Amino acid sequence: MKKIFLAALLPLAVCLFGLRSYAGPAFYAPIRVTQPDGSVIEIRKRGDERGSWYESAQGAYALLYDAKTKWWYFAASKEGRLVSLGVPYREGEPAPLPAAKDYRPVRVSARRVSGEAIALIKSGITSVDYAAEPEKSRAAMREIAERTAAEAEGVVVQLFSPVPSEEGEMLIMAHIKDERPGKDPRPLIERLKKIPAVLNASPNGISRPLSSPKPSP
Repeated sequence: MKKIFLAALLPLAVCLFGLRSYAGPAFYAPIRVTQPDGSVIEIRKRGDERGSWYESAQGAYALLYDAKTKWWYFAASKEGRLVSLGVPYREGEPAPLPAAKDYRPVRVSARRVSGEAIALIKSGITSVDYAAEPEKSRAAMREIAERTAAEAEGVVVQLFSPVPSEEGEMLIMAHIKDERPGKDPRPLIERLKKIPAVLNASPNGISRPLSSPKPSP
């Protein structure tokens, strides 16, 4: 019964978290800002909760703000991210040739197989203790997750809210990335499953384990 519970819990949680990847873009009205030379420009924020950027209201050129110089500069797209061209944006002036126009970031599907996994890890902390000392419990859980990830030659990307087991123990749900090169999650998952504290592991963004759990004795 315990194995069935754990096998059902992890895919459900991964599936629920995966829903975040389908959020739609937000609408932002243009705003007017003043450049250091006194010129006024109109810019617009674009994107959603997964990532955002700014572009000019006229021409839709991607812009980056430099906190040191206080200038808004034209930006170019390089290796999937925006980099400043160091050319101040002024309305009515021609854009430099590499400037990104109608920029859209490259989105990686949540269902694309990568060298990442979601793992359920025993914490040794009861739900009663967690309720009594939540901050101390979360700190201990992070330490356990990071130690477990390191043992599997991975690193913790994110910790989700812990979930209680049938026995009342709080289980750590950790998003772990393989430190070894490669996009296949199976080697990382196999290393995780060899660690006694790991109860289950599934590929990140896939709503089912790679292999079916063994039936309960």
